[in-house]
Amino acid sequence: MKILHVNTQKGFRGGEQQLLWLVEGLSEFGIESVVACKKEEKLYERCLKNNITVLPLSGNQIVDIFKIAKTSEDFDIMHAHAAKSHTICAFAKILNKKRLVYTRRVDYKPKNNIITHFKYKKTDKLVAISNSVANVLKHFLKTEDSIEVVYSATDTTLQNKINMDKILRIKSEFKGSPLIGTAAALSPHKNIPNLINAASIILRKYPKAKFIVAGEGKLQKKLSDKIDKKGLSDSFKLIGFKNDIENYIKAIDIFVLPSDFEGLGSTLLSAMVLRTPVVSTDVGGAKEVVIHNKTGILVPRKNSEALANGIIKLIEDKKLASSLTAEAYRFVTDSFSTKRMAERYFNIYKNLLNEY
Repeated sequence: MKILHVNTQKGFRGGEQQLLWLVEGLSEFGIESVVACKKEEKLYERCLKNNITVLPLSGNQIVDIFKIAKTSEDFDIMHAHAAKSHTICAFAKILNKKRLVYTRRVDYKPKNNIITHFKYKKTDKLVAISNSVANVLKHFLKTEDSIEVVYSATDTTLQNKINMDKILRIKSEFKGSPLIGTAAALSPHKNIPNLINAASIILRKYPKAKFIVAGEGKLQKKLSDKIDKKGLSDSFKLIGFKNDIENYIKAIDIFVLPSDFEGLGSTLLSAMVLRTPVVSTDVGGAKEVVIHNKTGILVPRKNSEALANGIIKLIEDKKLASSLTAEAYRFVTDSFSTKRMAERYFNIYKNLLNEY
């Protein structure tokens, strides 16, 4: 079986990491994978580094539609991993008639236009990364037809890959007491201002606390200006994209997801595997991972005071933080392994080919 995975996203975020883990996991089932992505993007570089065959795309949708259509003639299935990739594959299907799988990772409604409805009709199997995403799709498509739910995965061996020397250097660099942080794209739905506002509240009680955000995106300047305006430049740092994000997640004392929308929140899974206590807004698939007072602390979205109180609760109750991390680790390693995710996709592909 040969799968052509298509991802035209810029940068390297949770969805791109999930794609790499999927390709690696599928190889255990004897599946040959090729990743079609934009040349010189981080996903392209990571694929080459991991010896994954790549098909370079131009970034021009029309050109890439014809390239995918021609190349995928040698494959059994096209698997689109993002909205623009979905568009390219749907139009390519007109020419190559190949089966199309689409994985949706966000929990807000798709755009209500002709192109969107066209590409969903062309899709043979829709996969949602959480029940929350599946429910949004069912409502949008006005159907009760089966939408497969395949949870995103995390590397359950991540604890073995951390570098203690690097972790100590991170702690020494930021000197937070406590050190609080997140890893997220600097985009609107991640709502980093929610964390900035919460930081202002926390610093009144814990002036030695420090906050870091690992990630990049179009809102960097706007967020930097907000941090400066609130007088937090010494306490709140935007540290950019990090290749070794696991070391940063392990170095912080509390991991925070301040999002307004979230398909699942793969960074939550990483924090749980690394035994870092988590506080998250109760959005999308995040609330399927963070079980309040069991695997983490859940707070209402867009409520900076509630977010601050959730963080303060973990600062002050070390016993609770310890019990949450222990239960979260058991929960994630049991249910969110890369092997389990790859097996679910393998069965989807197999069943889809058997239908023809």
